[in-house]
Amino acid sequence: MVPKSPIITEVQSANPPPGAGLRDDLLAPLGVGVAVVAAATGLSVAAIDGFLEGTRCIDADFDLRFGRCFGFSPGYLLRLQVAHDLEAAARTAGDALARIEPLSRAAA
Repeated sequence: MVPKSPIITEVQSANPPPGAGLRDDLLAPLGVGVAVVAAATGLSVAAIDGFLEGTRCIDADFDLRFGRCFGFSPGYLLRLQVAHDLEAAARTAGDALARIEPLSRAAA
């Protein structure tokens, strides 16, 4: 049995990274590779590969450049990234998060 890569395992989880599937769903139908997107956007091949593989978070500059290239509204990819990060943080925090009392309640 061949072990699954961490990227494949993450994509199959309930919280896939925002770039998961975009290589097949976005780049492949257009017949373009990462190098073409990098040249068009001014982003590095490593940054784009990392985003598409789910190993690299994006920032506002990446969102604007990549989004402009593919017709996404500004902030779209960042909102996906933040939703992914919040879900991951909530899973990591677990029950500790539920035990935190908001100060407004505790002070009353």
